[in-house]
Amino acid sequence: MQFIDESVCLRGCYPHEAPTLDGPEDEVQVRCLTCGWDQRLTIERLKDSDIKYWVCREDRCLNILALYRDAVIHQPIELLQFPGNFVQHRIHEPRDIGGITVDSSNRTRMTDAVWLANWAAKATVDHIGRFRIGIHSAILALDGGDVVGYLAYCPTSDETELVLRHLYLAESYRNQGIGSALVKFWWDEIGAPWYGEEAANHYFVESPNSAMKEVLRSVGHAKGDDGPNAHIHQVM
Repeated sequence: MQFIDESVCLRGCYPHEAPTLDGPEDEVQVRCLTCGWDQRLTIERLKDSDIKYWVCREDRCLNILALYRDAVIHQPIELLQFPGNFVQHRIHEPRDIGGITVDSSNRTRMTDAVWLANWAAKATVDHIGRFRIGIHSAILALDGGDVVGYLAYCPTSDETELVLRHLYLAESYRNQGIGSALVKFWWDEIGAPWYGEEAANHYFVESPNSAMKEVLRSVGHAKGDDGPNAHIHQVM
C-alpha cells in the first residue's frame, strides 16, 4: 500500500497475535515495523485523544503501532483500506481516484482513516493542523480502495465562514492534478452549497504553503481569478 510504504509513521507492528485485550493486566508483545524496537501493548499505555492508539515508545519514532476501537486492536493498514462499495464519488478520472465524504460527528472507521492520514501529514509537513473528530469534516481520496490522501475542512467558530484546513496526498500521487480535483470537488459539492448561491464567491484556507497556493491557482481560486477567492485564515 503506497500510503503505508511512503510513511514511516503508519507501519504498525509485528506480530499481531491477539485481536483484543480483555483486561488491564493483559498485554501483547510487538515489534515496531519502523524502528524495530520491542515493546508491549497494554491498556495502561494507550494514548487517548480523539481516538485510542499506541505509538512507538522509542524517543525518535512516531510510528503508530495500532489503534484500539470497539475493544479490538487494529493495525493502521486495516483502517486505510476500504471495499469498493464504500466509494461514493469519482474525484479524478485519469487516475481513477474515488472519494468518501466523512462527517466526523461520530467516530467511524472513516474518521479513523482521516485521523491516520493526518498523523502522516503532521509528521511530514510543517505547521499542518490536527484533524479533530467531532469538529472537522473531510473527503478521503482512494485508489482502488486504498487511502492515498484527504482534504479536511470546517466552519469557523461562529459558523459564518467555511475553512479548507488541509490537503494531503501520498508523495507518488502529487503533481498529477489530484489535489486540484479534490479542491474543485469540495467546492462544487460542499463549499458552494454551504454558502448558498448569493454568497458562494469566497472561502478561507488555513495557512497555505506554496504547493497549496499553486493548487488554488490551478482551480481558479486565487485572487483575481474567475472562481471563488480563497482568503488566508488561521483557525484558533
